[in-house]
Amino acid sequence: KKNTSGLGNLESLYLGWNCYFACDKKFTIENGAFQNLTKLKVLSLSFNPLHSVPPSLPSSLTELYLSNTHIGNVSEEDFKELSNLRVLDLSGNCPRCFNAPFPCVPCQGDASIQIHPLAFQTLTQLRYLNLSSTSLRKVPASWFDNMHNLKVLDLEFNYLMDEIASGEFLTKLPSLEILDL
Repeated sequence: KKNTSGLGNLESLYLGWNCYFACDKKFTIENGAFQNLTKLKVLSLSFNPLHSVPPSLPSSLTELYLSNTHIGNVSEEDFKELSNLRVLDLSGNCPRCFNAPFPCVPCQGDASIQIHPLAFQTLTQLRYLNLSSTSLRKVPASWFDNMHNLKVLDLEFNYLMDEIASGEFLTKLPSLEILDL
């Protein structure tokens, strides 16, 4: 938090790949570390072992990249203040590892990422959502209740045969232009 206090005009911050292969421990981000970055629009923390969505992210964010960060759980509160978000990438968290061409760490018991049914409710401006390679077995329609502007949805490399067959969640996506299953 103290280290970012002088960066008030920062609009983009790329902190990816700082501790992916070399760290055997959790990559900790202090609560409120980005709070003073009120002009921050793009934040990439991909390929760091975070294990959870960082708390108190700035509401100014329009793009958030959290791919391959060992996140196993997304709560109802994690994105609650991010109503300006247009891009969200959670891919590679709880991946399917049977043929991965890179070091791959699945969630315990090969579980899928756990996403609260209301985790995305405030993301009304979202245009792009990437949930690929998260070992999903279900896609609750409630995730998309307020995503009327979603144009791109990536769901490949999951276990969604039954979800695709039922297609219930697809009825909630009137603006969708690209769907990758």
